[in-house]
Amino acid sequence: MKLLPYSNIKDLRGSFIGLLNNGEWKEVNYVETKKGFIRGKHYHKFTHEVIYLLSGRALVKLQNVLDPSETKELVLNEMEGLLIEPYMLHDFEYTEDSSHIAFLNNAFDEKNPDLHSFNQ
Repeated sequence: MKLLPYSNIKDLRGSFIGLLNNGEWKEVNYVETKKGFIRGKHYHKFTHEVIYLLSGRALVKLQNVLDPSETKELVLNEMEGLLIEPYMLHDFEYTEDSSHIAFLNNAFDEKNPDLHSFNQ
């Protein structure tokens, strides 16, 4: 599900942009990626993830690993977000230098990482 800011207020001081106003997020990461690189290529079994692109652009490919016929491609632009549900394989090909914030409802656990690959 594609997400847009819930609030965008500009005044003499500058601006306030509300990115996300729901969920129980346990981990938040800031990521920068150079044009031409790919991130992701995995899915989570238990984790919901929101990617909010702060700058740049990315081509996103999604595939439901429980039903591989369910696929989607979309372009994520600056100040747009994407909710990634469990079992949704996701990869992001960055077509511009980009930065994003990733919100996860489960913190990363090195002993039991919820990162899985999928081979058709």
